[in-house]
Amino acid sequence: PNDFSILAVNIDLGFDPALAASLYDDILTRLSERGIATANARSVLVGGPDKTPSFFGADPRLTSAGGARLAGAIATTLKDLAGVAELPRGKFETRSAGPVNLPSDMRTFLQRHCLAPLPPVSTETYATTRLGGASGGSGGLMGTATAPRIALLSHEDTGGTASNLAGFLSDSTGLDVLEYSVPGGNGFAAISSYMTSQAFREQRPAVLIWVNPIYESLAARGDQPMRELIAAAGPDCRQDLPIGQGTDGQTLIADISGLDPVRPGMLMVDTGGTPSLEMRFDFRGRDGTVRSRWITRDPAQIATGRFYVPADGLWPDGAATVDIHMAGAFGPSARVAACPEPTPSGAP
Repeated sequence: PNDFSILAVNIDLGFDPALAASLYDDILTRLSERGIATANARSVLVGGPDKTPSFFGADPRLTSAGGARLAGAIATTLKDLAGVAELPRGKFETRSAGPVNLPSDMRTFLQRHCLAPLPPVSTETYATTRLGGASGGSGGLMGTATAPRIALLSHEDTGGTASNLAGFLSDSTGLDVLEYSVPGGNGFAAISSYMTSQAFREQRPAVLIWVNPIYESLAARGDQPMRELIAAAGPDCRQDLPIGQGTDGQTLIADISGLDPVRPGMLMVDTGGTPSLEMRFDFRGRDGTVRSRWITRDPAQIATGRFYVPADGLWPDGAATVDIHMAGAFGPSARVAACPEPTPSGAP
């Protein structure tokens, strides 16, 4: 009797290993086509002859066995990179430091829904030292006074002492590896701190390795975080823009009316020595309208004094000024500069 019909659709949301592997390999292919060397972590983390798990049963982090396997895959990839073979090497030794049970919010959450006890988040730990010299492994990257051979920017699921990823990588390559990761941080947390730090500007590493799990999409926050990293990795932003101080000491007003309205590129803001985790940019159009952009860092990452923000995509004729706000006071040497715009693909 009803004059409408119902269409029932059965959607299978289960995990398909073959499909996942195909998508993973496709991502590696596309990265390679862009000139980005990428280690095939999936092929080694599925397990080894000893069947020691690469991941904990109730936690997404790497075990020390997983750290060793991932380090081996990275070391294999590094062998084919230009210039790596010429880097001076040392000898490293990795020794067992005993088993450890790690606190795990994920295991605690899952246990609430299970009658039987879940496996503990337990792993054998290892420590790596450089023979006849300073220790290898993690620590010190953000404050190092010399250029590291390898800068390892880890995710919370792969970094830390439990996996000993940095130590295993030193042992596999003979190169000093300094690591930085942010507990609870997202994929951009560690690398955004490092690439906007004074340590990176003054002492760039020979090799930079960025570890990010495949399940965390770097596109989830739009293109602004990635564009900030590209600008930070590029040439110095030397085109200083006219600036004035706001009445509260926490605002800079920059004149950007002289930038190319079609390709204004990126703006670099140096706070003049005041570290910050957040900054707001109020762009004002030539007709007086205002559009805002924000940069917000993870609360647990190390705050720095540099930020990069796109100045395009606002008005066809460009913005006239930008008011830059942060929680602290700008230092006397604060500056705003325009960054060189990368040449588009295919352009002369």
